[in-house]
Amino acid sequence: MELRDAVIAQVIKAITVASPKGRSLEMRDRPCYGLSLCLSGQITYTCRGERFVSDPTHAVLLPQGATYHINGDKTGDFPVINFTCAEPICDQLAVIELREREQALY
Repeated sequence: MELRDAVIAQVIKAITVASPKGRSLEMRDRPCYGLSLCLSGQITYTCRGERFVSDPTHAVLLPQGATYHINGDKTGDFPVINFTCAEPICDQLAVIELREREQALY
């Protein structure tokens, strides 16, 4: 399925995570999809040996059921929108370039 064809069934929760430099944690079997944005700083998600960087110009799509590691590269604030979809949309993390950052974040 193309991401642009996704139908969001429910927004579970939208939060802003404050992530300090050096933060390290593992997410196992993510319960829902997530879109990780970045107001400031940088975090790297590692999944199946591949790295996905969230910074002010790149968001990361987090698949439902995924297991990955999070590393705080630079202290910052990261809005995360947690949601479910009518149909599966992906099974691997994906970086999304934010060409118009202000429209995505504000």
